Amino acid sequence: MGVGKDVMELKIIEELNARCADIDEAAVNGVTTRQASEFFDLTVGSIINNILVGKRFDKNTKGEFLKIKNALDSAFELFTPFDMTVPIWVLKTFFSKRYNNLISLNDETTGFVAKEAEARYAQMKSGQYSVDENNIQDYSDAFLLKIQKDGENKNFNIETLKTMIIDLWITGQETTTTTLISGFNQLLLHPEVMEKARAELMKITENGSRDLSLSDRPKTPYLNAMIAEIQRHASILNINFWRINHEPTYMGGHMVDSGTFVTAQLSALHINETVFENPQKFDLERFIRDESLLQKVIPFGLGKRACLGELLARSKLYLIFGNLLLRYNFKPHGKLSTVEVLPYSFAKRPFKLEMQFVKI
Repeated sequence: MGVGKDVMELKIIEELNARCADIDEAAVNGVTTRQASEFFDLTVGSIINNILVGKRFDKNTKGEFLKIKNALDSAFELFTPFDMTVPIWVLKTFFSKRYNNLISLNDETTGFVAKEAEARYAQMKSGQYSVDENNIQDYSDAFLLKIQKDGENKNFNIETLKTMIIDLWITGQETTTTTLISGFNQLLLHPEVMEKARAELMKITENGSRDLSLSDRPKTPYLNAMIAEIQRHASILNINFWRINHEPTYMGGHMVDSGTFVTAQLSALHINETVFENPQKFDLERFIRDESLLQKVIPFGLGKRACLGELLARSKLYLIFGNLLLRYNFKPHGKLSTVEVLPYSFAKRPFKLEMQFVKI
């Protein structure tokens, strides 16, 4: 991401502290009730924006975030596996209205999320701004430093930077928020898991006297297993991106001709009974019994086509789950969901989950 793990961790903790301060300020007798989507949407969105362009969202700028979120939601509602399967020329020719709507939403969202980077780029070109390589503040700084040093080329230019920012926003906001909501829904359904995870965290943070850090990962096997099972069980992507096979090859013992659309269907891999016994059951102990199963959970894909924001996403999930459990006990407010929401679209959508933050 160009900013280093330490800076990334500081920005995540900074944002979480700000959101928790809002929760504590609104508490009545130590209890605050919130829609999970409201809390996590703003938390995750502000973390992403801070890391990408150095600007976080607060009470005064929440309206800016909502513009971005509404544009993203509209795009997710419209986008389906159909749009991933049909060649672009077919969409443009025979489904021009749909294609133009998708492009318009993409342009609108990009305009919102990349305006800070565009302004900085314009200042750099006019000589009003220079990136200090010893003080990189965010992803945009790291990218612009490359342009500042080597000049623009086909890989490093303002259009590429805008594309990278929107890609990281789209992949990082919806998926992380949905995973967090799904995860807390499971923790409320299985409070014993919450208690065991908290006990582990209290032990390594001197009874909660400090924040959980990414450096603590080797000492938190239960939390690691909990997050892995949340990701496996939620498996929020209905369908992975298609690729085109450019030459005949064998897959799973079958000959696949060139020109064939292929995909690694991650959601199917996560419920493979030959790998995960009783896959429909939420059971993080499977990873305690067999640690090698952790390598079988691949929500971000593998290889060159793995998710660009994997490091950021893993860091957010670890620090948010861990530090929230250190600070609060959680109770349901209303009925919990036992069924995943799975529309015919690109990804699962979060539940309507309302929960109580009870200060520890």
